[in-house]
Amino acid sequence: CRSAPLPSEPHTMDPNMNAGMPFNGAGGPTVPVAPAGWAAGGADPSMQQMDPQMMQMQQQQQMAQQQMAQQQMGQQMPQQQMQMPAGQQQAKPERPASSVKLFVGQIGRTAGEAEVREILEPYGQVVEIAMIRDKATNLSKGCCFAVLGKKAEADAAIKALNGIHCMPGMSNTVQISYAKGEEERVDAKLFVGMLAKTATDADIRAIFQPYGEVEEVYIMKDKATQVSKGCAFVKFGNKDEAIAAINNLNAKVTMPGATTALIVKWADPPKAKDPMQQQLRMGAMTAAMMAQQAAMMQQNIMGWGQQMGAQQPGMYGADPAMAAMAQPGMYGQDPAMAGMQAGAFGGGMGYGQQMGGQMGG
Repeated sequence: CRSAPLPSEPHTMDPNMNAGMPFNGAGGPTVPVAPAGWAAGGADPSMQQMDPQMMQMQQQQQMAQQQMAQQQMGQQMPQQQMQMPAGQQQAKPERPASSVKLFVGQIGRTAGEAEVREILEPYGQVVEIAMIRDKATNLSKGCCFAVLGKKAEADAAIKALNGIHCMPGMSNTVQISYAKGEEERVDAKLFVGMLAKTATDADIRAIFQPYGEVEEVYIMKDKATQVSKGCAFVKFGNKDEAIAAINNLNAKVTMPGATTALIVKWADPPKAKDPMQQQLRMGAMTAAMMAQQAAMMQQNIMGWGQQMGAQQPGMYGADPAMAAMAQPGMYGQDPAMAGMQAGAFGGGMGYGQQMGGQMGG
């Protein structure tokens, strides 16, 4: 081993050695001289060349850890999307305006997207399926959301499958319905007035089809004659199309054969059943029925009175003399009583006395 240099001995440290820094003759440390090719900061060029590789490896490890965490949370991202820089990831495409979102339940926890597509595709285009999973375990909850291309297709799937079809391994039938708020979003039924009474289904469709796909036309007709009333209901696939039809047709277009511009507006939705309104309506109906019964009773009484008056005219305003002749005993022996009765029916007191004298016996 090399002994420490004497104070009077100048010394320079070998840069390749890891020994302690020697002191120069003035008592201060001797500053090592960097070999040619070293950086000004004293770092090894080979280490400088390894730094970018180490950084890349660290970035890859971080990305792998993030991907594993997202898999555990059920939010795994596509590998290509993970490798794209922030701000350049592809946005999820928007749903078509005419599409309808359905809730599908009782499909079983083992059923996946392929099984759901298999039962829905016979009724229309399946745009998207989103399985509902437990956040902690990432296991299916046995239900999902499915987006179909059109409302008519969604209605057909509901009619054919809801409460009827049973998934493999399940004892309960599937439950298919509109997702919350979806039915209100796609309800696009219009009332159309001032149509020509000769207008056909095809004529009405020709007017409205430039603004979207017309799913249904219902012409209102007289039940007895089956002649058009000059109005109809037109149903679009979505509200945007219906709004376009209202904006372009209402009070702006007159149909051939009609004298007034079309009236195009939203069809009145069915009124909600309010218990208080139902009670008030029932009360009004009960009062009306009681009033009708009272009127009928009054009519019956009047009819009975008229019938009795025909048999006993004097009781109902006819000639008292005829009444006295019909029932002379009604007036008794007292002529005054007969006069009072006669006066009650419009006759004079003297006339009653006269009748009482004639019929007193």
